[in-house]
Amino acid sequence: MLSERIQRRIAFAAFALLAAALIACNGGEEAPEAAESVAEATASPRPTQAATSSTPVPTAEPINSEPQDYADALVAGYEAGADSFSTAAGARCFADALTARLGGTRLRAFGAPEDFAREFDDLSNAIARMALSNLLSDAASLDLTLVRIECEPGEYARASGPVVLFDEAHNNTHTVEGTYATFVRILRADGYVVRSSTSPFRHAILEQGRILVIANALNERNITDWSLPTPSAFTKSEIEAVADWVYGGGSLFLIADHMPFGGAAFDLANRFGIEFTNSFDVDADAIVAEITPRRLPGPAIFSRSVGNLLSHTVTDGRGPQERVNSVATFVGQGFNVPDLADVLLRFDVDRKLLFPTEAWVFSDATPSRPAAGMAQAAVIRFGQGRVAVFGEAAMFRARGIEQALFGLNSDKAEDNVQLLLNVMHWLDGTLERKAVD
Repeated sequence: MLSERIQRRIAFAAFALLAAALIACNGGEEAPEAAESVAEATASPRPTQAATSSTPVPTAEPINSEPQDYADALVAGYEAGADSFSTAAGARCFADALTARLGGTRLRAFGAPEDFAREFDDLSNAIARMALSNLLSDAASLDLTLVRIECEPGEYARASGPVVLFDEAHNNTHTVEGTYATFVRILRADGYVVRSSTSPFRHAILEQGRILVIANALNERNITDWSLPTPSAFTKSEIEAVADWVYGGGSLFLIADHMPFGGAAFDLANRFGIEFTNSFDVDADAIVAEITPRRLPGPAIFSRSVGNLLSHTVTDGRGPQERVNSVATFVGQGFNVPDLADVLLRFDVDRKLLFPTEAWVFSDATPSRPAAGMAQAAVIRFGQGRVAVFGEAAMFRARGIEQALFGLNSDKAEDNVQLLLNVMHWLDGTLERKAVD
């Protein structure tokens, strides 16, 4: 299972270990090779001896500088001082994967000391913690998070969980092997069987899966033209087929971003009582005319402390390790919900909705209204089935290093991965069933 604050814990444990080892094995001074590697990675200064914790670092037996030796040292460090992994096999899996990603040359750039500490009792060493902030990018942190998920036992044994049909039949901008590859990777690591669905919705197709994921579907008219009108991406018969399938026990995970995606999914969402606005949510004080895809407004932060992240089985999980305390979204839409729905993320007074006639084309005259009180994520039971609706898609997407502060790579997306897993576990019923057990 994914631990609370997993991204920070994994990044911290792995690189704090390397940093502490380097400094300890060089008498508290940085090796020239290490300084060069850090200079390339960040402009921030490396910590100095003055920042060192008073806790002594255990001595180490001499080892060679081959990658597997570093991997062994990482495993020993996890076994000695961290609870990041539930099994030694999981720790070794992570260490092997980390070694493969860094490569022997990169590892040796950290100084290749003759003596490499095999055990560290103090992974909270202040100097290691400071070194971590200089050594690790958000994109690398996400990569390590995914590796950690894949090394630990998931909710289900690998490839033995419920079948997830991922819609790719409606001009979807997010696909299994495209921009939602990370989303799919997380699900598969948790044991789900994810299959692309490239046929129009009908009973014979839907019955092949337990959960249907639809992410940013589009009508053919809007594939290259993101202006009004934004007709439905689904036919009436498809909408009825999905509704009947959900009513009989299926689960729908519907994700529809800002305009034109809210319009394309309006009729389908409305079949379950959800009213999409086909808008853009932005900061309440944003200078509208300056917003472009290259100059995005700040993310919306939903947290328990503020009160716009609401308590629910999905956000509470089955214990502290699954509890969702804060998530970030990155310009989506708001929507209205029926009385039977449970809101997970609710806009506060710090956001507003914009209603352009063409996506990403704004001016001071663009119509707007306050977003306060509207939902950006909600769940609803429909007959024997369940529906999870999100008005923003990038929160479950990962982008490259050049856009590291976006989506799952963002340091603001604190619990986005955990929220994704909790949503899936609610949709398949395990979240409540195992909580009772």
